[in-house]
Amino acid sequence: MSKYRPGNSIKVTVLRDSKERVFNVTLRNKDGNMELSKKRDPATKDVFGAFLAAAHKTELNELDLDHGVKVVRIKNGKLRSSGIREGFIITKIDKQEIIAPEDINRVLSDKKGGVLIEGVYPNGMKAYYGYGI
Repeated sequence: MSKYRPGNSIKVTVLRDSKERVFNVTLRNKDGNMELSKKRDPATKDVFGAFLAAAHKTELNELDLDHGVKVVRIKNGKLRSSGIREGFIITKIDKQEIIAPEDINRVLSDKKGGVLIEGVYPNGMKAYYGYGI
């Protein structure tokens, strides 16, 4: 457990031009507000503003898929701005199969230019999304 939490006010001392300056700072969480962040499932990964997890076998079987990563929750970021919604199962990025959330980081880590994401929604609708990095 941390000593400080979002919403706490603390004093920060900064050395600038050989002079100490003291600032009062109010801490915020990584989303920029003062609420405590909920504990996240360690199996989910935060990628481009979306929380991703390996799709459950049951979901994959119902959609006749053998792999995919599910968008569990989405906030502002690249994926949301491209039009992707929660529940979407990413099956490929730039024609490379996506089996685990780590695959997305691997595929996108050195990527420049456009990205094509392929996948399926829980209702069976296939969708394709593109965006630039």
